[in-house]
Amino acid sequence: MMLQTNNKTISLIQKIALYFFVICFSLSNISFFNMLLSYLGYQGDVTLISSAIYAFLNLFILTYFVYYVLSHKKYKLFLVIVLINLVYILPHLLNFTLRGIALYLMFPLPFSLFAGIIVVDQNIRKKIIDVFYKLRYVYSILGIAYIFFLIFSSEKNKGALIDFTYGNVAWVFLPPIFVYIGLIIQKDIFHKSQQNKYKAFELIVILLILEITVFYTGLRSGILSLLFAKFLFLIGFIIVDFKQKSKYVTNFLVLLSIVLITYLISTTITLEKSRINVISNRFLYERKVHDNDEETRLESLSVDKFEDKEIEKILSRNISDSAPIDKINIVDVEDKQIKSVHSLFIKHITENDLTQEKTEKKLTEDIKNDTRKYVITRGADREKLSSYSIHKDRYNLWNMAFLEFKKSPILGRGPLFFQTKHDGFFPHNIIIEVLTDFGILGLIIFLSFSILLTYKSINYLKQKKDKEMLLILLLGLSYIPAYLLYNSLYSDNSLAFLITLLATYVILNRDNKEIKVNEETDNAI
Repeated sequence: MMLQTNNKTISLIQKIALYFFVICFSLSNISFFNMLLSYLGYQGDVTLISSAIYAFLNLFILTYFVYYVLSHKKYKLFLVIVLINLVYILPHLLNFTLRGIALYLMFPLPFSLFAGIIVVDQNIRKKIIDVFYKLRYVYSILGIAYIFFLIFSSEKNKGALIDFTYGNVAWVFLPPIFVYIGLIIQKDIFHKSQQNKYKAFELIVILLILEITVFYTGLRSGILSLLFAKFLFLIGFIIVDFKQKSKYVTNFLVLLSIVLITYLISTTITLEKSRINVISNRFLYERKVHDNDEETRLESLSVDKFEDKEIEKILSRNISDSAPIDKINIVDVEDKQIKSVHSLFIKHITENDLTQEKTEKKLTEDIKNDTRKYVITRGADREKLSSYSIHKDRYNLWNMAFLEFKKSPILGRGPLFFQTKHDGFFPHNIIIEVLTDFGILGLIIFLSFSILLTYKSINYLKQKKDKEMLLILLLGLSYIPAYLLYNSLYSDNSLAFLITLLATYVILNRDNKEIKVNEETDNAI
């Protein structure tokens, strides 16, 4: 009786851990719980309550991991997981950022723990994929609900919910999209029984709904990710199982047709509140904001002392009254040049090691008090420039990161340098972040290990024909566009998952010569 009770308890813990782990891919950490509490009208500290809920559910993953290691005597797995996480958390340990350490233990660590179990247990792999499949109707309903939200929401929202941005919304649907791509690409859509054809058609319709939802969020990294994933899954499955290349190519064409239909629907049926309207005319719309940034720069002044009348006359030549605030002309006292306020702020932020916030405060106080230590402005511009701050869009973040990289191109500026200096913001590009913090040497090491681990993993998968593991690995690799446009190098859930998946799979298979042929994931549906 006791044994039966224990088995039921473990089974329940495993089920909760499985479902929570799958849902975690879509939660954007605690943002989802923050949103729910806000809409439910909770007036207290939503972050505290959300953190408590998330931590409680995390305990199921931790408990199941410990049970799995002890009951299956997977001590080597435990050691590998510990070493991987020590390396990944090391920047936070070196900088002794308690908040960073706590957030790592809260968010990336559970992803890493479960990735380890996935590597060693084929049954868990099947269950993970099965959970994604069982939740297909839930994702579909949420997608349709979001589209209705866009239809009836106010103009100012631009696709964002309370405490849940358009980016958060897109990443609710992208993980299941990746999995469903992997399931569809393996199916014999045109050759199986009527029932299987119905299931395949149903999944195609669900995939269409989810992709339309992602398009309407207007998240560029999300749109690129779902396109990238389709090519990635095609290449991955052909490499591992070349004999069935015709089936994979046929299904890939079906998947491409879904994207085409999605594009036609999202551009034909325009929703005014959707952020896709912001990017529809110019996908790299941020560049438009910064076009001709250099046009008003570097007009040298030959005088050492600046008279007010002369300053007013010089700075009025470009009619700064009607210019966007970034392009308002000022006098750089140190360089004795006329340049845009944007250029001056970028220069001061990147030339010293103060945080961006402190540098901007120093400059805005100089403008506000008209002390003219760093900058001289027209009287008409002083009020609006006294609260000026560099907008943290990708263009500016990449530009500042590159300028920091140039100071120490070989070894970089140090772990977490960019985030520490720029008030917690990151460049939204892992390659640029590695270059800034660890230099060219760090980038070479990072890319070498990434390519080597991926190459080794694919080789093992070719031997084993393990399509469940291949699908989950490709799920992790589908985040690559996000790594180049959205995510950070540090404490990233999906990156912790992918690193653990690749490293553990390679290490634990290094001495394993057994080749095992597994059934297709198609059977999980």
